[in-house]
Amino acid sequence: MRRAPVEELDVGLDDLDRAVGALARVAGDGGWVNCSPVVADEDRPPPPGPFAVFGALGPAVPLATYVPAHAGRGGAPQPGEAGIQHGSGRRAALRLRESGPGIPDGWRVVQDHPRRGLVVRLPEGTPDGDVLRWLVTAAGALCTVPTTGRWRVTLHAPARR
Repeated sequence: MRRAPVEELDVGLDDLDRAVGALARVAGDGGWVNCSPVVADEDRPPPPGPFAVFGALGPAVPLATYVPAHAGRGGAPQPGEAGIQHGSGRRAALRLRESGPGIPDGWRVVQDHPRRGLVVRLPEGTPDGDVLRWLVTAAGALCTVPTTGRWRVTLHAPARR
């Protein structure tokens, strides 16, 4: 199996459409996208120690992932999912509903765990741009360190046999 190609973009909220356009090249065929806020070196938290694996929180700098709807093994349709690993603690969905972008109508929370993160299942036909915009807004709200306002977007095309 050939390794999946990766494309990295550095975008701001004002040019997020560039990432949405690039996402169209990997969506629907098993590709996915990761997004993380860019943090200045002086604001980066220290690297986790050897016992961090036993900690109760995820990373201080969130990692947001979007897997668009696609055909799974045997051709079975798989719904799109979006998730955020974060270090902001318990009840992320509730915090986002109270003081962040919320959880859009029809999106179902399937996991909300302080270490493994927040995962939502998306209704069929959810536009990629809506998901990506929500992810960066929600991840920004859950980030526990100052950010530059820029985002590192990594697009992963599906592996080819």
